[in-house]
Amino acid sequence: MFRWLKRDRHAVSTVMVALDGRQLGDAAAALMASQARMVAAEGDFPVAQEEAVRAASLLLEHAEAWESAALSGTVVEGEAAAGDEGAQVFSDLSVRYEDLPALAEPRRVLVALTVGYRGEVPDLETPVHDAEGLRRALAALLALGHRGGAGLWHLHVVPLDDDPDALLARFPELVDL
Repeated sequence: MFRWLKRDRHAVSTVMVALDGRQLGDAAAALMASQARMVAAEGDFPVAQEEAVRAASLLLEHAEAWESAALSGTVVEGEAAAGDEGAQVFSDLSVRYEDLPALAEPRRVLVALTVGYRGEVPDLETPVHDAEGLRRALAALLALGHRGGAGLWHLHVVPLDDDPDALLARFPELVDL
């Protein structure tokens, strides 16, 4: 999953969480509003960071809604390579859900938070196998956001219907929690 380089080490990690939309309640709308604010900010990094931190906080506050999760990423040498990797991850995720219909009251919500950073953050470089691993990964995202250690943030919030097979067809890396 991660390639280890010694020199100018940058990593790009994506934490994905599939949630029960019925248990999320108003938090689903708040997550979608965070995504909309990021898009409207058109690359304004402080806004992206603030919204990513807000999304990670909401996910931590609604652990009862977690159904499945995944953590993936790569390590690259240099900031430019990290930016390229972040753009590739953003495109890959976008293609997976671009043809889905808009749902007013989703039964399931997929949230993908991508962060690019310099150095090492073990909790963002270890696969998520259970709820505790997801909790550690989300806490690491929050810590990066609060200390300003990230150089890239992306947020995808995808409202979905209740078909678990369709979810796994689009996001096969998800592991049941």
